[in-house]
Amino acid sequence: MIMPHRPTHLDQHRELTLLGKDCEAAASSSRNEQFSLNFIDGYHHARVPLVLGILQNATILIGLALKGRPIAGVIHQPFWNRTVWGLEGVGTIGVDVHPLRGRKVIATTRSHGNELMTETLQAMNADEVLKVGGAGYKVLLLLEGKASAYVFASKGCNKWDTCAPEAVLRAAGTFILKNIYSCNDVRYSLSFSFATGPSKSLFSSTNYISEIV
Repeated sequence: MIMPHRPTHLDQHRELTLLGKDCEAAASSSRNEQFSLNFIDGYHHARVPLVLGILQNATILIGLALKGRPIAGVIHQPFWNRTVWGLEGVGTIGVDVHPLRGRKVIATTRSHGNELMTETLQAMNADEVLKVGGAGYKVLLLLEGKASAYVFASKGCNKWDTCAPEAVLRAAGTFILKNIYSCNDVRYSLSFSFATGPSKSLFSSTNYISEIV
């Protein structure tokens, strides 16, 4: 299936001078980097696009962690010709960030539901629950203001799924709860993933989590 050409964010915003910006000194001088690559996150959700219409779920993820913390990430939607990336100290590029306000919309897994997931979503008392594939796509929903929180209350999401998305989120001002990245455990499945949109500070996000989980 051939997708029509879509102008990229940089095509539409050529006035941006981000390529001339420098990353923070601690990151640029470090030799302790750890890379994470996921090719392609959510791909199994894109096998039947004509039936489900969910090609946007599929993303290619590239993340860079420094001393356990994600500092740079790329989320690429190959079927939509869109690339979003974030760099600590520079910001999130490739998407116009519009935090969702006034409604509680939860983005969660399409394929890893269980009893704990059901109970967690019920406890959050959301206005709407979006069941979608791919950690990268869920984070894009947060950035675009289509969701206010990302909840994955079960195993099945690995740190190679979340490193790049969390770096992009951190560059926009929020984070994924309690993830420490190391080359020794990047393949281990996470038991719980939670993130809020960029409208909340790190402090208020943590309080929000403690109230509902």
